[in-house]
Amino acid sequence: MSDDFDPREALAVAQATRARMAGRADTTPGWYGIAYGLMCGLIVASAGIPAPWGLLLLGFSLCALAFLYRYWTQLTGLSVNGYRKGRTRTIAVTLAIVLVGLSLLGLYLRRTLGLDWAPFATGGAAVPIAILASWAWDRAWRREILAEVAA
Repeated sequence: MSDDFDPREALAVAQATRARMAGRADTTPGWYGIAYGLMCGLIVASAGIPAPWGLLLLGFSLCALAFLYRYWTQLTGLSVNGYRKGRTRTIAVTLAIVLVGLSLLGLYLRRTLGLDWAPFATGGAAVPIAILASWAWDRAWRREILAEVAA
C-alpha cells in the first residue's frame, strides 16, 4: 500500500469512471428495448400455451434474452444488475409483477374460460409494456449514474 493516498484524487477517479459508464450506456441501440419487449411478450404468452410448445417458447425466449444481455455487455463493457438500488429497482420490480400477472391471466383465461387466444393477447399486451419499461429503466439508470458523478 502507498502512503500517497489522496481522497480527492480517489473521488475524482470514481466520478470519471461513473461518467464513462453513463457514456457507454448511451451506445445501446434503439432496437434493444424492442427486442427485449418482444422476448418478454413471448415469455408471458408461453405461460398459457400447452406443453410442449409453451416450454419450447419459454426456453427460446430466455435464451434470446440471455444473448441480448450478453450482446449489450460486450457492446458497452458494462454488466449492470437490473435490480440495483434506486428508481431502476422500482421499474424492474413493477415490470416483473405486471409480467407475472399477465402470464397468470393468460393461463387462467385459457384454462378456465377456454379462450385459446388469451395467452397470445396477454403476451401481445406485455410487449409494449416491456419496451417502455426497458427504455424507462435505461433513462433512470443514466440519470442515477450522472447524479452520482455530480455529487
